[in-house]
Amino acid sequence: MMRVLTLSTLFPDASRPNFGVFVERQTLGLAAYPGVDLRVVAPIGLPPGPLRLVPRFAPLAQVPLEETWRGVGVQRPRFTTIPATGGGGMPRR
Repeated sequence: MMRVLTLSTLFPDASRPNFGVFVERQTLGLAAYPGVDLRVVAPIGLPPGPLRLVPRFAPLAQVPLEETWRGVGVQRPRFTTIPATGGGGMPRR
């Protein structure tokens, strides 16, 4: 059995079902092969504190930390991001 871990911030969720469909298609295609055990880690960037209540981010804050998306297990850890900074506060590689 081949075990595969996919890491992507571009993966759909209930609040954005059309987000990252290219990554979703490739991931689900790979998961369809026999003998492939595939897991997805799709981190979600959220602003700190009360900024999470802003209408743009509120639906993302409600996405479950773990779920099954179209038959594939997905974990969605959170990381802090600062809006309007151009990503300068995001985690580095």
